Amino acid sequence: MNLASTLRHGNRIHFKYRNWQLIRDSSTAPVSVPNHARVVVCGGGVIGTSVLYHLTKLGWKDIVLLEQGRLSCGTTWHAAGLIGQMKSGMTETKLAQYSRSLYKELNELDEHTGWKECGSLLVARTRDRMITFHGAAARGKVLGIEVHILTPSEVKTLAPLLRVDDLEGGMWVPTDGVAGPSDIVMTLSSLAKRQGAQVFEDCRVEKVYMKDNAVSKIQTTLGSIECEYFVNCAGMWSYHLARDGTKGKKIRCPLHPVEHFYVVTKPFGIDPMLPVIRDPDGGIYVREWSGGLLAGGFDTVAKPVFHEGVPDDFQFKLFPEDWDHFQELLQAMLHRMPSFHDAELRHMTNGPESFTPDGKFILGEVPEMRNYFVATGMNSHGIVSAGGVGKVMAELIVEGESSVDIWQHDVKRFLDLHNNRKYLKDRATEIVGKVYRIAYPLSDYSTSRKLRTSPLYTRLKSAGAVYSQSCGFERPMWFDIDSEDFMDVDRSFFYRTDNSFGKPIWFDAVREEYFACREGVALIDMSSFTKLELKVIYPV
Repeated sequence: MNLASTLRHGNRIHFKYRNWQLIRDSSTAPVSVPNHARVVVCGGGVIGTSVLYHLTKLGWKDIVLLEQGRLSCGTTWHAAGLIGQMKSGMTETKLAQYSRSLYKELNELDEHTGWKECGSLLVARTRDRMITFHGAAARGKVLGIEVHILTPSEVKTLAPLLRVDDLEGGMWVPTDGVAGPSDIVMTLSSLAKRQGAQVFEDCRVEKVYMKDNAVSKIQTTLGSIECEYFVNCAGMWSYHLARDGTKGKKIRCPLHPVEHFYVVTKPFGIDPMLPVIRDPDGGIYVREWSGGLLAGGFDTVAKPVFHEGVPDDFQFKLFPEDWDHFQELLQAMLHRMPSFHDAELRHMTNGPESFTPDGKFILGEVPEMRNYFVATGMNSHGIVSAGGVGKVMAELIVEGESSVDIWQHDVKRFLDLHNNRKYLKDRATEIVGKVYRIAYPLSDYSTSRKLRTSPLYTRLKSAGAVYSQSCGFERPMWFDIDSEDFMDVDRSFFYRTDNSFGKPIWFDAVREEYFACREGVALIDMSSFTKLELKVIYPV
């Protein structure tokens, strides 16, 4: 059955997912773990194996990686493998740029990563999207990444299967490509083992112990390991491992799994070197797959899963197909690629992906305990960021600082309220749709709000206050007193709909506030701001 009829029939059509088989060394199933290791890495996905590999590159050999199932069995194995370097910020772009170089270099050394340099083609439906492309091109120029801004006709030349009549233009990154997620995991773990690291599968971490507020011992199902450092790379298990798996401490590691969808078609003559296509305004991505297409995306309202905890045995498993929920993305695919209507479907993949409450990674040493590091919460960018993340994490552990500024992704940014399960579940429904959404100035979230408010919150709101939030604290941004219905309508999140790079709708109101403060007297509620108390102790 073709995809157009699948759309019409909804979720009454089901396709059986093919079996996945991985070739592995049977010697990786030991009877017991060593009594001591300098570093213990928990999680055998692409992040954990990258951390392991980069620690050995810096000269550390006494390292152990623990995986409760088999390598790549969590979310890595079903990833789409897209390697796009142009991200939303400089830090993310640098991490992706290094990952791409690493995968390409290893592949050229016959260390298989599945690297294919087919390039990336991003298309824009709006002028604002083109503004973001020009910004990305400027970042690319600074970092030495080749980026070209295209007209719609040039987009059509690179990808003839696309509809371009509704496009403003596009962006072409010729050095991007795709890679094999499981291939990367196996190669990185193999290279690390050649340097002396040890990998233990079917070994679950049960408890992390501390001494003098520092990591001291890891209890596993195969015995205990005394260690100096622990790295939590457990993916969608990271939250519960951090919260419940530490003796005497609750570590904050806020993330929540959601369902993530893509479909794979049967072969229908697609060029193997077709660029990876991203239509962010439609929320979709497409790549060539064995002569057909793999197409997925980021839904506007996501479906959280495993709210009570991820089962330990959820390994190489998927969720049932959900064509009703996928319909939004499927319609965007059919719109952008008319030939997709006649493609025959091979299968749908519906697997878990973990997202953080602010869409940033969770990296670094936790504030609750010394030498406990985390590298998780990749927000569906695990494969493309893994190389860079493994590198900076190894640098933090070995050298005490990283070569890339990861402050925005530091685990220390979270409070206890961010670790609340209901907060995470509610935010997960919204954060997925923001992956491809334009990050306009002062854009904010509508979920998980009103958690911390000033005593003046209601009074300021009745006066027309339009609220943003900072670290869960509601903060008035400006006052909308000109609207006739401002007393009757909840304006708390109104300003977030001001999607513009131009003059904002609040400009005139803020100008009046500015002159009122300058020429008169103003009272400002500072409840949401950090206060530091400094004391000087003089010698007696």
